[in-house]
Amino acid sequence: SQHYKASQVKNLADYLIANQVDVLVYENNDITLMNKNGEKRNRSRHFKRSLNLMTLHDFIEQVSDKTKLYHPRFTAVAINPAYSSQTCPACGFVDNRSRNGDKFCCVACGHVPQPTANCQVIPPKDGTQASQSDYAAAANLLNRYMCVDALLGINNHTPKQNVKVKLLQLYEIT
Repeated sequence: SQHYKASQVKNLADYLIANQVDVLVYENNDITLMNKNGEKRNRSRHFKRSLNLMTLHDFIEQVSDKTKLYHPRFTAVAINPAYSSQTCPACGFVDNRSRNGDKFCCVACGHVPQPTANCQVIPPKDGTQASQSDYAAAANLLNRYMCVDALLGINNHTPKQNVKVKLLQLYEIT
C-alpha cells in the first residue's frame, strides 16, 4: 500500500489547477486490514499520525478538497483496476502476455501505449518516467470512467475474475 506526504497534496493540487484538469481517475486499490478473526478493521488514527503519512483515499480526498477551491468542476473518481494494465487500450483484448514488467505491447494488435493530451499519468514518486504499462492502465481507467464500466456493469465491488469475463465479452462484440 502506498502512502503519501502532505507536501504531495499541494504539488498535485497545484498541477491539477494549473492545467484545468476536470477529472482525476485513479485505481481503487484500498487495502482493507483484517484482524486475526477475519473481520475488517481500520487503521487507527494514531498509526497514520505516527507515520505522518496518509493512505491513497485520504490523499485523493485532500487533493480534491484543495483543487475544488479553485476549480469547482473538478472531480476524482475511483475505478476498479482489475486487468487495467493487461488490457489493450486500442482494441480491448485482455491478456497478461501483453504486459512484460513496465513494457506493454498488445499480443492481439501490436499497440504500444504512449502519453496523449487527454490521458496523462502522474509520474511515480521516485522521479522515474511512467512506463508503457502505466499508460495502458491510465488509458483503460479513463475508458472505464467514460463508458465501459457502466456498459458492462463493473463497479468497485465487482470481483476481479468477473471483470475479466466482462472485458473479454466486450472484446468479442467489438
